[in-house]
Amino acid sequence: MDKIGLVLEGGGMRCVFTAGVVDYFMDHNIVFPYVAGVSAGAGNALCYLAHQPRREKQCLIDLYEKYHYISLKNLIVKHSLFDFDLVFDEFSKNILPFDFDTFFNNKETECEIVTSNCVTGEANYYSEHESPDRLNQICKASCSLPVIMPMRVVDGYPMLDGGISDPVPLQRAISKGCKRNVVVLTRPYGHVSKLTNLPLPSFLFHKYPKIRAKMIDRGKRYNEQLRMIEEMERKGEVLVFRPKAPMMVSTVERNTDRLRQLYAEGYEAAKTIHAFLADNGTK
Repeated sequence: MDKIGLVLEGGGMRCVFTAGVVDYFMDHNIVFPYVAGVSAGAGNALCYLAHQPRREKQCLIDLYEKYHYISLKNLIVKHSLFDFDLVFDEFSKNILPFDFDTFFNNKETECEIVTSNCVTGEANYYSEHESPDRLNQICKASCSLPVIMPMRVVDGYPMLDGGISDPVPLQRAISKGCKRNVVVLTRPYGHVSKLTNLPLPSFLFHKYPKIRAKMIDRGKRYNEQLRMIEEMERKGEVLVFRPKAPMMVSTVERNTDRLRQLYAEGYEAAKTIHAFLADNGTK
């Protein structure tokens, strides 16, 4: 029986689609031995290991309606479009407690969170088994989009969004022994990034030339990954869940009706997982 991995792309508020998919997995006790989460996809990975269905949906929809944690005011006051102190600290510890004990004691699934190292320009893959504060810091780093969010320091290195260096870490899952994988994307089939050879002002990240180079080439790298995924999909080596076209939800979407619709779409789409698992000899 092949080891099956679960790979979760980022995408900001579009990851409410991923929340629907992952909630279906939890509702039906579907266990993957390996999960990789990028950016907002990391939040779904954490809830999956903590066995907390609907938590990410609540964070992205219900708590957004109450706290409006995406705003230009945050960008001015906290230098971050998203209020990460609220989302990662207050939510997880007080408002909507995250089950750190279950997460840290989960022995069935290895979880890696992807960040981009600003010094090396390479992807870092983090697992954390003890410290809630370090886990939150890694997640903040994985979600820190350049320019609109500050760098986060992890183990002495400045970090930015994991999607810069490894947008869809399928190769990482393969390197971890996952011969077959389930990939959750947050853009529809046929999407092509137009942000290839992205022009950046000379003053942006001039102290970190390697991550600057990765930002410029990020779109090209992402398109190459999507082409690889589509080819593996045709061969039956991966099962891909993605929203249907047209995409009506943005990275910073604030229309909660659209978010609810996208969540429901993800939950419904996930029902096709059983045939893929049965073909692999699992339930």
